[in-house]
Amino acid sequence: MPTARVTQEELAGSFVSDVDPPVFTQPTHHPVVKTTTGDLESRKTQLFFSSKVEALLFVNEGKLYSLFHPRIAYDHVSDPDESHPLIVGPLGAFCNAAVPVSLSLPVVLRDAFVLVPKLDQFLSCFAYGDDVPETIFSSATHTDAPFPSIADGEPCVIIRLPLSLPKVTGEPIIEGTIHNDDVISALMNYHPLVHAWIEVHALLHQDKAFVLPDTLIPVLDAPLLPENPHKIPISDTPHVSYQALIDGTHDPSSLRNSVVRIINTRISENITKFRKDNPSQPDSPLLLSNKPHHLRTM
Repeated sequence: MPTARVTQEELAGSFVSDVDPPVFTQPTHHPVVKTTTGDLESRKTQLFFSSKVEALLFVNEGKLYSLFHPRIAYDHVSDPDESHPLIVGPLGAFCNAAVPVSLSLPVVLRDAFVLVPKLDQFLSCFAYGDDVPETIFSSATHTDAPFPSIADGEPCVIIRLPLSLPKVTGEPIIEGTIHNDDVISALMNYHPLVHAWIEVHALLHQDKAFVLPDTLIPVLDAPLLPENPHKIPISDTPHVSYQALIDGTHDPSSLRNSVVRIINTRISENITKFRKDNPSQPDSPLLLSNKPHHLRTM
């Protein structure tokens, strides 16, 4: 019986390293914990320079994304003075579908203050303040009714939610809508803090949680706000936006082409490994090119 040909996705492979995730002897040594409890430099180290981390996780428009091999860079065409640091890398776990994108470094490093129902899984994972009185928002916003009404009379607290978190090397993650059971289950198996993080995003997406805008934070009493000992910058949105790296330059050092090379190198490595592990597997004529058309350098 002829052997079935592999798909392009199978041959190109994934950015997720084919190794067992590292074991951390102390819970505080985990990159996720270091990211949420440390200062800005510690957060930057865990997200971009740790040998135990291969991607950063973020949410945009109700979907979980992973950016692999993120690195700090500058667009020397639009930003010759290097005033606006970017994060660039391949978006998506599957190499044949990965897209070169950029994120804003300052945004990635921020937290958001989020009003959430007072649930144990949030209190055990995030910094939080005192119970928020129902009347606080009516007085702060000069409206007649409490705002927002998210917990049907149940106690609420304000937590400090990081906008991005690290994905440890070799840890399987499923990207997709934040309400998908498989996405949530994978994060639950990864780390309890990451599971709580995606649950907060799900509440926000369902209007059952509320991000405090910059104008509201100063009028709240300090005990209501979560502690922020390292003065992490605060965002008025819980989401991270990304921009596709599209340029027509033939400069091999352009941001897009530098990410394309990362993608194509990983595809070549995955193909070599697949053929070594499956010497009798026939090649498909569609798979003879290692580089998908949209990833070829300019």
